[in-house]
Amino acid sequence: MFELDVSLDDAKLRHIVTMLGHMPERTQRAVRRGVSKAAKRLASETGRETAQALAIVRAAMRGRLRTYRKGDGVSEKVWLGMNALAAHRIGRPIQTRTGVQVGQHFFDRAFIVRKWGGVYYRVGKERFPLRLAQLDIEPQSYAAMKSAYQRADDYLLQYVKHELEWELQKLYGGER
Repeated sequence: MFELDVSLDDAKLRHIVTMLGHMPERTQRAVRRGVSKAAKRLASETGRETAQALAIVRAAMRGRLRTYRKGDGVSEKVWLGMNALAAHRIGRPIQTRTGVQVGQHFFDRAFIVRKWGGVYYRVGKERFPLRLAQLDIEPQSYAAMKSAYQRADDYLLQYVKHELEWELQKLYGGER
């Protein structure tokens, strides 16, 4: 599991509040929305880059990425689950004579069990037990998260600036 914390420090927030003429409620709302949008963009880009690197459908990564608001609302946490993905979640499985093809990935000696909705391997020579076929995503997702993290500050400043401008526009209308 890899966690990424994106937040503004109190000194920067106080400076912005002072510049806006002591409007802490509006500033707080704008910063909260900006941080939330930046965190969602980081999560989205991480999922997209991981899916591209693994040649899997993007929907497979959706459940693995979450954003959480932290206590004060000016901090967000981007969570990425890095456990292996079940083979049937990365694309449409196709049974062949020697295994199962799912997109560009081949699972040798695996088979599809429609009743349980998955791709499985036999563990021994007997009929049961079975083991779920999985794809390891940890190295690619870790690299994607690090890549997105390098752009985090730019996104944060971009979205916070936009939200502060929006608050000022609501306050002053079109008079600027």
